[in-house]
Amino acid sequence: MKFNSSSSRTLWLCLLSLFAMLTTARGQDDPFNLGGSSGADLFSTGVPSAGGGLFGGDSANTGPDTTDVAGTAPDEEELSPVIQMLRESPPESPAEMARALNWMHSLRKPRELDRLLSIVRDWPPGQKTALSRAGGTAFWIRLRGRSEVLSEASQQLIGEILRAPAQQAKQPQWIDSWIAQLASDSPSKVLYAQQQLHDAGFAGISRLLVELSSGSSTVPGDRLRDAILSFGEQGTQALQLATTLPPSVSQPVVSSIDPMRNIDLRTDWAVAAFGDRFDETFRNGLIENVPADRLPSTARVVSAVEQQLDQALLAYNQARTQVDPQTVDIWQISADGQTVEHAQAPKDIQQLRLLAHWARQTLKLNASEQRRIECLAILLQDAYQKPPSERPTALASAGEFAEWESVSVAEVLAKATDMQLHGAALSALQLLASGKQASVATVDVLVKHLTDSRPAVRYTALEAITKIDPSAPFYGAETALVTATEMARLADGPTVLVIGLHAEMRQAVSSQLEHLFAARAITANSARAAAERLSANHPFELVVVADRVLDQSLYQLLQRLRNGKHSRSLPIAVMTDSLTAIEESLIENMPGASRGVLSRDEDQMRRVVQSLHEQLDTEPLDVVDRAIFARAATEFLVKVTSDRSKYYFYPVADIRDELAALNYSLDAKQSARLLSGLGTRDGQWELVKMAADSSQPQEQRISAAASFSTSADRHGIILPRDEVLRVYDLYNELGPRDRVAAQALGQILDVIESRQEGS
Repeated sequence: MKFNSSSSRTLWLCLLSLFAMLTTARGQDDPFNLGGSSGADLFSTGVPSAGGGLFGGDSANTGPDTTDVAGTAPDEEELSPVIQMLRESPPESPAEMARALNWMHSLRKPRELDRLLSIVRDWPPGQKTALSRAGGTAFWIRLRGRSEVLSEASQQLIGEILRAPAQQAKQPQWIDSWIAQLASDSPSKVLYAQQQLHDAGFAGISRLLVELSSGSSTVPGDRLRDAILSFGEQGTQALQLATTLPPSVSQPVVSSIDPMRNIDLRTDWAVAAFGDRFDETFRNGLIENVPADRLPSTARVVSAVEQQLDQALLAYNQARTQVDPQTVDIWQISADGQTVEHAQAPKDIQQLRLLAHWARQTLKLNASEQRRIECLAILLQDAYQKPPSERPTALASAGEFAEWESVSVAEVLAKATDMQLHGAALSALQLLASGKQASVATVDVLVKHLTDSRPAVRYTALEAITKIDPSAPFYGAETALVTATEMARLADGPTVLVIGLHAEMRQAVSSQLEHLFAARAITANSARAAAERLSANHPFELVVVADRVLDQSLYQLLQRLRNGKHSRSLPIAVMTDSLTAIEESLIENMPGASRGVLSRDEDQMRRVVQSLHEQLDTEPLDVVDRAIFARAATEFLVKVTSDRSKYYFYPVADIRDELAALNYSLDAKQSARLLSGLGTRDGQWELVKMAADSSQPQEQRISAAASFSTSADRHGIILPRDEVLRVYDLYNELGPRDRVAAQALGQILDVIESRQEGS
């Protein structure tokens, strides 16, 4: 007997209907609480009924579960003919399988559920999707809730069935099939196709945009546009961004917009019609489709776009002052700039993407120079907030809508600083450091940023100065040297200032920071000592208040740190206990500050530091950044110290102690160059030892002798008589058995003797 035969199916349905008639719903609880059976209980078989009928609704039976440990109800023998029939002729269609599963769920037959689900496991995705819809989401969720009686494989399959419709809806073939239905002559079919595309979500919007921007779709552009707009705000934002793509991609999108109907897209359409993004023929075609008395003037379009820009800037400034860990759905231009893509980002990034959109639209119009500078600063800020892998491409295309030759990068840098767009300021400095518009005239602009409170800005400004390589005196040469000595210390890893009265508290924080981040902790037991450490040009990246201090209250200390010249932009972690209400309020409202509790749990310290990094407008330095900055600073210091004839305007003598300490971290070649310009007794003696060191390569030993000659030419022989005699002793001792020592030390003695004869 086949399950799908007419007679068998009729018999099966009759049996199910008869059983449904017999198993009526349990009424309300016994009002007299006698514990006896009511009239409805006379026919009770211990299985839920009337609440769900054939579709397994919730049972009204509030009594104890009569299912035994093995999952078999006491009335199994009465139901065995139906179960036997299902086993012999299992359901084949999704609808029949859904009814069977629902019935077995109502009968509390977990073994039969597992058996039926094992059949479904081999079904193709299309049948699983039909089964999911036939059963209904509520049934599958209710079935999944019985995880204690179902096997693990069945639980996983139920989750797969629940996800099946969404997965199918996102498949390109499925989406394309419904997009093709949009070309139908039947309005009801078009509307139904739109509703089906909504199941695809963001994938549906993306696919519709690709179809629309291709310009070769068999579906009319207005229907594709309407389908995208039917997604609401998300569809509108995607279309708005699509109008700023390259002309070859955005022309079909702009052509599909009806400014008389699509109110939210009117401004973007007007920018395309009156801007300089598209050729004149295309713009005239857009204008011809609108009645002349309804066309806005160019001045009105510019005013409307600038109004949108100002509103978006206000919204962005409000969003970035609020710390919101939740993400929202946004649309953004892809890395290759050829399409728009869906992403999830914090609220402030969503507002920044919208702000960048209106900046691009403003640059398409004949905007004033100040507006162009402002828009370029916004685009640099948007590029900086992209993922690191996409940032170089975004920075390269930031000036796509305006010629940088007509706008000074230095002016954009100044504007970004005024607008507190720290990422944009850093990006502008990076453009200067890469050689874009780098000139001696921009050195004065860069010098102003050498004293910036943001470490990354200071270091990038110096890096840009080293690329320009000024060979004439300039204001700020001394500041450049000080910043360079600070940058060179970045090679030691992150540096943290730990403040607190008690040494054990400072030591606990220092140990955790060293273990978690390989950080070098510099401690201070008072507010005055902390101020001295901050002014000593250490490359601090974080301040941790581990304990209170005696010379200032915690409130005063935090205020001084936040307003101090050297700590204004540093993140501050407060790890003290027993804060007052005023202190807690100060920390909560202070930008770049976070509170934690000092404990043995290092994860607590990790979370506090991570929360501080998330509040920064610019990314914290990583290992690669520190290595790059340290190398640039080292090369700069070696260059200006070794070639005093060219870089005479750098006061190297003021930082001799720092240079002597830096020498220990240099390789032999750089060390020889540095020591040649240092002009100290210790420097010349180090050159003698390098020349006599047999473990060094011959080239470096000969180079050390040449550097000694250079040092003698500039500073004379600074070695005292006893050390000069020691050079003769080394020559006589090493010369017979070390040919290179004889050559290198011989050159040094020749220089010494020539200087003595000349004197």
